[in-house]
Amino acid sequence: SDPSTLVVWIQSTSQPQFFSWAKQQYEAQHPGVTINVQIQQSGALGDTLDVTLGTSGAPDMTATWGGLIVSKLVSGNKVLNLNDVVEEAVGDNMHAAAQYNKLDGDGEYYSIPLNGFISPVIYYNATLFSQYGIEAPETYEDLISISNTIRSRGKQPLVAGFSTWHLPHFMQAVHARTMAPEDFEQLMGIKEDMNPFELDGFKEGWDFFKDMGEQGIFADNITGYDANTAATEFTSGNALMYTAPSTDLPTLVEAATFDIGTFLLPAAPQEFLPEGLTTADMADVTLASGVYSDVFVIDAKTTKAELAKDFAKFLLSVEAQSYLLECEMLPVRTDVSLDRASPILAPVIEEMSNGVSGFYQNFSVTGLDIQLLNAGVSLLSGDIDSTTAAKQIATFYHDSAMVVA
Repeated sequence: SDPSTLVVWIQSTSQPQFFSWAKQQYEAQHPGVTINVQIQQSGALGDTLDVTLGTSGAPDMTATWGGLIVSKLVSGNKVLNLNDVVEEAVGDNMHAAAQYNKLDGDGEYYSIPLNGFISPVIYYNATLFSQYGIEAPETYEDLISISNTIRSRGKQPLVAGFSTWHLPHFMQAVHARTMAPEDFEQLMGIKEDMNPFELDGFKEGWDFFKDMGEQGIFADNITGYDANTAATEFTSGNALMYTAPSTDLPTLVEAATFDIGTFLLPAAPQEFLPEGLTTADMADVTLASGVYSDVFVIDAKTTKAELAKDFAKFLLSVEAQSYLLECEMLPVRTDVSLDRASPILAPVIEEMSNGVSGFYQNFSVTGLDIQLLNAGVSLLSGDIDSTTAAKQIATFYHDSAMVVA
């Protein structure tokens, strides 16, 4: 292959606009170099990388996910050590929520988190909100009232891709609102001496989630939508609120014929907080959830390792990290100004500036994402109650041998 051409595989959601810009900027700064960016469907970026990397058709650098997938690539000597890419200026200024990826290599960087996203931003039809005389909610009670108004107008309220992995992401944000920060933080890393899913507030999160369904906040047949059908319901004007992780905001704006606004899921009221926890205790809880599960690795057998590492360093630069905000993605670096964020995201930027929480790192445990998804669907359909949903997750975590008795 051409020694001056770097083949980079990326995800089909959220990353294309950013990498189109990155390609243009890097090539302009490095005459003679070509960055060949290839958009891949998620299947190619998962477990199949274990057999793809090292072959003649492998990319030099590729997006994938942290946790078990990168760990498997590391143990199989499929990817390069990237400690020299994550230089001190980056490592010392990296969001704590992104640091978990360092564990993919037993304390060494074998994958690098280039970006994250805010979960869950709730997008709303600002044009019809204004026409109906309603504003973005500040409290849970506001959200219920807004949903009732929307339904009275013959429209659906909040639609989401709850038939797929979006539901576990939504639950992570729910639990950030029903668990004390120090307890919620226990969900972020693999624990070998405890079961974090038995902590106070975890069961209450399921109560809160179920109440949203009972209060009519979710669109009818909410568990029947995937990301694409949910987005279509929103852009067509049938549903007036929409949430999905890693939404490509520029594409969403282009598809909509109305103005778009944003807000974050409001804080949980007292009735959904565990005993001993008050709304005052939760006043300073960070509502923006930063998800840094999307990472990049470099093929151990690439003949262009130095070029790949240099491009990776550019992606981690302040210049590139600043542009991420225009694409509705979170920078890895904390020393990046949030001023360049899309104006549509302005209402959630203040929360981002207060810091972002991590994401269930235990999500990486094989099958836990399915357990979270199934529990949520079963709870909304009335097949199980909140206690059973919480117990189902805690039992699975324990039986997966993550807890040492």
